[in-house]
Amino acid sequence: MKTLKLPSPRPGRFARAFTSLLITLIAAAMCPSAAQAAPLSTPLDQTADTIGATLQQAMIWTPAGNQAESAFVAFRKRFELASAPREATLHIFADARYILWINGRPVSRGPARFEPRGPEYDSLDVASSLHSGENQITVLVMGYDRELEAVNDGMGQGNNARMMKHPPSLTLRLDIGARPVLTTDESWRWTDHTRYRNPIIDWANIKDHIDARVEDGDWTQPGYND
Repeated sequence: MKTLKLPSPRPGRFARAFTSLLITLIAAAMCPSAAQAAPLSTPLDQTADTIGATLQQAMIWTPAGNQAESAFVAFRKRFELASAPREATLHIFADARYILWINGRPVSRGPARFEPRGPEYDSLDVASSLHSGENQITVLVMGYDRELEAVNDGMGQGNNARMMKHPPSLTLRLDIGARPVLTTDESWRWTDHTRYRNPIIDWANIKDHIDARVEDGDWTQPGYND
């Protein structure tokens, strides 16, 4: 035998009107501002990134046609400050990796992880690293312009599937307070003759390959004479 399924009673005209009103009141109580909500298709206001635009126009690398000795290139710039700054921000980006020194002391390394199709620069508080008089910024950049597949006895592991290959570059801007005082340009000194040789690369790691015999001094220090 099968259990009978009785049809649900149909509400009368008053019951239907009351039910509709009750649902409307409950919805209004749960979301009182729903009627004033803006359409979801309304675009958000976009703020122009003037710093990013400046950095985009200030990218530097070794001269065209130069075959770098190593995947690592060091860039250096000396500059004068009239007094020690209270506020100083360094905006910096390098493809693919960088190490930053200011006045001979290590400050940071980066860039922070980013989506390769949308690179992001770092903004660093560097006021404590600067002083009145002569200062020096040094950046060591690892670029992927060289055929890193030749590393590791030609195993072809330098350019793996998780890494997009871009033209190497360095760009930075130093702001004292709200005033830009330094950007990367053709006046920066550079060298590929550093202790950092082509890295040892496997599928998951990039390992430093150091040979200090190739250096003629400490290029991170303000007193270095090249």
